[in-house]
Amino acid sequence: MPQTGSHVGVIETLSGWMPSANTMWWLAGTIILIKVVVEGLSSTVGMLNQRSWLKLILLMNERMPVLTMSHLLKLSMGHHIRESTSKQITKLERGINAASQLTDRLFGRLLPELLVIPVFSVVLLVLDWRVGVLSLVLGVVSGIWSVYDFRSLTPHRKRMETLYQQSSTIGYEAISNIATVQAFGCEQHERGRIKGILANIRAVEWAQLARAMFGGYLRDGMSNISGAAVILIGLWGLQSNAMSLGTMVMLLQLNGRFIRSCRTVTREWMEMGRNQESLSHLMDLLDKQPDVVSLPTAVDVGSSVGDIEFEQVVFSYDGKGPAVQDVSFLAKAGEMVAIVGPSGSGKSTLISLLLRAYDVESGAIRIGRQDLRVLSLDSWRSKVGIVPQSVELFSISIAANIAYGRQGATDEEIMAAAKLAGAHEFILAKPDGYDTIVGERGLDLSGGERQRIGIARAILRDPQVLIFDEATSSLDVISEAHIQEALETLRKDRTTIVVAHRFSTIKKADRIVVMDGGRIVAQGTREELLEGSPLFTELARLQSELAIRD
Repeated sequence: MPQTGSHVGVIETLSGWMPSANTMWWLAGTIILIKVVVEGLSSTVGMLNQRSWLKLILLMNERMPVLTMSHLLKLSMGHHIRESTSKQITKLERGINAASQLTDRLFGRLLPELLVIPVFSVVLLVLDWRVGVLSLVLGVVSGIWSVYDFRSLTPHRKRMETLYQQSSTIGYEAISNIATVQAFGCEQHERGRIKGILANIRAVEWAQLARAMFGGYLRDGMSNISGAAVILIGLWGLQSNAMSLGTMVMLLQLNGRFIRSCRTVTREWMEMGRNQESLSHLMDLLDKQPDVVSLPTAVDVGSSVGDIEFEQVVFSYDGKGPAVQDVSFLAKAGEMVAIVGPSGSGKSTLISLLLRAYDVESGAIRIGRQDLRVLSLDSWRSKVGIVPQSVELFSISIAANIAYGRQGATDEEIMAAAKLAGAHEFILAKPDGYDTIVGERGLDLSGGERQRIGIARAILRDPQVLIFDEATSSLDVISEAHIQEALETLRKDRTTIVVAHRFSTIKKADRIVVMDGGRIVAQGTREELLEGSPLFTELARLQSELAIRD
């Protein structure tokens, strides 16, 4: 039978290009080639799109941890005291993971479907306006329901983030304080705490999942209603000769694809809501600004620090009651000034202010006649070395811990600093000597060993200002004697500030400042204070009694 219709011209044209005996083979090959080319182009475009957003995700995973950690390290000490370490780490980990997932969902799943939906909408409206309007209505209803779900679940998501942070805090504290937990037999107690938090997490998660499943059932129902409606419209069209079977099949296919796209968009939108809450906590963390910063016009300290003067300094941690008030004293260059007083009298607060962990509220701290606030933070801190009451060590080698304050120091310089600190002998006795890796926070070392490593670190830094913040308060007599010897060596040609509970540490101090209730109640030499300061005399008497008991 002769062919009729518009296809005749196409086949005759193709037949003119091909040998007559193999026309069908050539036609089949041409169709296959066209399909391969089209599919290949589609795959290539998809691959390039996937490559772009995958590259973006990998870049985010590389740079966001560095960005967030850099920001955290810049925040002032007050922030880190108010915000627990475990909560901050949880915010970082969940926030970075959420950012990666959001990028994946947005570029890999949501946007492609959002681009497809308008195209299908137009095609459906052109083929049959009734099916087009029906699909659009169902799509809009599905979107409105998803927005409602998204907003109503916001309190659940906030609660979830809080619970995850609490869970992290409990686990972190239990492990970091494992010696205390085991010593008091509180393993079951800690297990109960974490179990309770996880039960709450499960309850909140189930509430979200139940809502998501209910929404899924509704959207499935709408999809079925839409499909049934298209079949009815198609059957009516076939019966009235207003629609061909091919058109009906095409409408069913397009409507099904349209509904699937709408379902994908709503599902990904809901999942993005879960990620958004984690990301918002990370953004809140990144929005925090340090309380203490270098001014744009900040100047360097210079080659010599000079005198250190506290001038009517007032400071409070909470803005209510002052921690220190009207504090004034002078530490001349090269002098050793001791600060003593009962616990809570403000001694360590003065050290925090001197290190500029906080800024004074009124008065001033002057370094060589310059207000500390006009000096560059990096420049000032490079001149200072501190040995705190509890030396913080890292899970790295002993040599690397000593060199932490002066990166790039040679092995000879590290060893020389350790010898001056009286640490060389016990370091050599370790399994790997200076290459021995200390445990977390150096807990596998004794208190005296940690303190001597801290002193070696300060010696290697070669600071102009040396701060001893109750560095011998928790040591035995022998360890304290080693520390005092190291201190005598280290204080030469340096301005030294010593906060001490034990008066044996401050025998050779040039000046002693006595604190009580956040104020200076007396200052002078040891002999002057023993004659004229009742508080200092009482503290000295108590120290003598304790020394006799020891």
